[in-house]
Amino acid sequence: MIYLGALTYIKLSEYQTVWSDRMLKLQRQLWIALIVQTANPILFMYLPILIMNIVPIFRISFGPYANLSMIAFTIYPPLDQIFIIYIINDFRQCVKKIFCGVVRRIRKQPVNNHHENNHTDTTGLNKL
Repeated sequence: MIYLGALTYIKLSEYQTVWSDRMLKLQRQLWIALIVQTANPILFMYLPILIMNIVPIFRISFGPYANLSMIAFTIYPPLDQIFIIYIINDFRQCVKKIFCGVVRRIRKQPVNNHHENNHTDTTGLNKL
């Protein structure tokens, strides 16, 4: 895997004179995303499960920390997507634009306080 990764990197480096700066930047981002997508399942899926299966051979108990392997196993899929969104600049900018638009819409919505004023309060809780 390391050999093929190095070979791919060398091959991509040959195109530096042919491709535009934007294309080279995108190719680097995709290259980093590929490395992260390769390391992510190793770190969050295989390694915790491997540790949980091998450590009992040495009579070591994890106790309540044994659940950490399942937590790592379950956060792998969302972390994979979050890493990709963070690494690739165009994705990050798009998500940022979507969230900023939602926040702007939420802040612009008026608060409906007139419902509280129209009702008579028999419990006296509005005075608190």
